Amino acid sequence: MRVALAGAYGAGKSTLADAVSAATGWPIAQVGPMADPVRGTPKALDQCSLEEVFRLSLRRLDERARSEAALGTSLISDGSVLHEWVYLRVLAAGLHRPPAPGTQQTPGAEVLARLAEQALAEHAQSLPERYDLLVYLAPEHALPPTAPIGAPFQHALDTETRRVLADSGARVVTARGTVRARTRAVLDAARRDSRAETNRTP
Repeated sequence: MRVALAGAYGAGKSTLADAVSAATGWPIAQVGPMADPVRGTPKALDQCSLEEVFRLSLRRLDERARSEAALGTSLISDGSVLHEWVYLRVLAAGLHRPPAPGTQQTPGAEVLARLAEQALAEHAQSLPERYDLLVYLAPEHALPPTAPIGAPFQHALDTETRRVLADSGARVVTARGTVRARTRAVLDAARRDSRAETNRTP
């Protein structure tokens, strides 16, 4: 079972991935941190330029694709192939802040926003082929004061994630509540999908 967890920063994807992995033995696809666009030079995500976020998105997409391919038919994808491109689109298009009169757009922002939108559209169409189960997680708790983004950015990430999932046409399961309740929702959905697949097999 190839399971993808989709949601904004702070929605609990990594926590749920750990819980589902512990319950099933399915490995988590390993991807490097969303930081340090130049290898060997530490740099936090909130300090990165748009070009550096774009570089990170490409690198993490490659890492994610390699890791998921190596794991085969059983895996948990923390964020799915959408995660980095949603972040870049929100940042480049300024979806996390209301337009201010006289504000000049960052050079290259429009191009990167368009590239991110095109990448999202293509990856969204591949979701049903790439993953057996898509799980959406809504942010249910306030971000800690040390979070690298604020609530408006998180809301924009969540809105964009839901839009892309809806446009994909894929069946998406929503997991809510405690970690235990979310884990149960994922396991129940995986069992239903496994039974349905068995019934379809001649």
